[in-house]
Amino acid sequence: FFGGFMRLFRALTDRRDPRHTTYPLPVLMATGVLMFLLRLGSRRQIAKLLRENGPSAAKFQALFGVSNCPHGDTLNYAYARSNVAEVQEVVTGMTETLIRRKLLYCHRLLDQCFLVVVDGTGMLSFPERHCPHCMTRTWNAMNCGLW
Repeated sequence: FFGGFMRLFRALTDRRDPRHTTYPLPVLMATGVLMFLLRLGSRRQIAKLLRENGPSAAKFQALFGVSNCPHGDTLNYAYARSNVAEVQEVVTGMTETLIRRKLLYCHRLLDQCFLVVVDGTGMLSFPERHCPHCMTRTWNAMNCGLW
């Protein structure tokens, strides 16, 4: 949908020292996206499930043209030095692309409103309530302007 990860993240400014750079910044950003899509839970799981897993490592090499999947600490180093506003522009552009291509239309509420999900990754989910006031939200269709 987005023209490939290398194209998607090419506008980001790389603030790392080029003498110590092994992976292109788009590869690191794409690895971060994969980390959440695959629900790895932590950077440590990158090594276990992507670097040390033969089929996954081979697919990663084929997709990105690098010798191996980056280590989680390498990801942290790059993300810590990234310009948040630039990354937000990419995320906003991804959302705009999905809307423009009408890929989210089947998920609209009553065929009119797009739902806004704060944590679509499920990374911050809890199996039980902390107290009666936690994890509660009331929604009224009358307040949405649909009626």
